[in-house]
Amino acid sequence: MIGSLVANACEAMPQGGSLYVSASTATLTAENALKLTPGQYLHVIFKDTGNGIPQKILPKIFDPYFSTKEMGRQKGMGLGLALCHSIIKSHKGHILAESVPGEGTRIHIYLPLYHSN
Repeated sequence: MIGSLVANACEAMPQGGSLYVSASTATLTAENALKLTPGQYLHVIFKDTGNGIPQKILPKIFDPYFSTKEMGRQKGMGLGLALCHSIIKSHKGHILAESVPGEGTRIHIYLPLYHSN
């Protein structure tokens, strides 16, 4: 999963750039916009300084088989972000993207924190 996010960021920066990864905890209330169960979450952000994603395709990036790359072997199968989405959802989390073309993309991941007794 992390490999897919890093690979996508690198591909968005063909002339070079920076990828920043940060993590913190977030407490979500019942009124959270993500519609997640209230509680504590790990919030991980992958932020790149790449080309960004056009707003018209941003809602599609987590769809299976959606890719802006050529289809075929080692090019783009459109499964990397779809698998990330599926894994995170199966752990009762959420993934979302925000992007500004020409400035870069931020991928936000929220995963619930579990406390052992």
